[in-house]
Amino acid sequence: MSQKKNQAIDNNWYQKVDDVADTEAAEVRKSHIAGTGVFAKRDIKKGEIILPVTGKKLHESEISEVDRSQSLLQIDEDWYLMATGTIDDFLNHSCDPNLAFTPDGQSFFALRDIAKEEELSWDYSTCENDGEWKMKCLCGSPKCRGYVTGFPALDESTRQRLLPLAQPYLRKLYG
Repeated sequence: MSQKKNQAIDNNWYQKVDDVADTEAAEVRKSHIAGTGVFAKRDIKKGEIILPVTGKKLHESEISEVDRSQSLLQIDEDWYLMATGTIDDFLNHSCDPNLAFTPDGQSFFALRDIAKEEELSWDYSTCENDGEWKMKCLCGSPKCRGYVTGFPALDESTRQRLLPLAQPYLRKLYG
């Protein structure tokens, strides 16, 4: 049962959960991982495309320090998507994700069967090519790496495991 109503979202868009458009398969609500997350509204089958990857496309040269405080998803060596408050912007990171990028990088698909009410997550390292970037991981998975880093900072075995799940530009650079 959804517990969405009247929850505030802790983000830079000053939205309420009720203002974020759900999809047929997913909804935004409070998360045990971090603040707000996206949850399955129904059972989802392995391989099913769940959400599009959206945002305002920005070239590296267009990103200000203010923009850097927003959520950015790297989609090519010098190109990013800046979060705009759509449902995909509320997906949390997990070191043991249940979603990954489709081969064209335009959507998220289910890596395995996902049960109704389960939080949807992806591995943030699968888009970021900055070897210096890192943040403390809060995923709580038994497979937690402790920190989320850029793809180049991952150990070789983790890079190889995540490469098929990564944005296309990373597959091209590291494949």
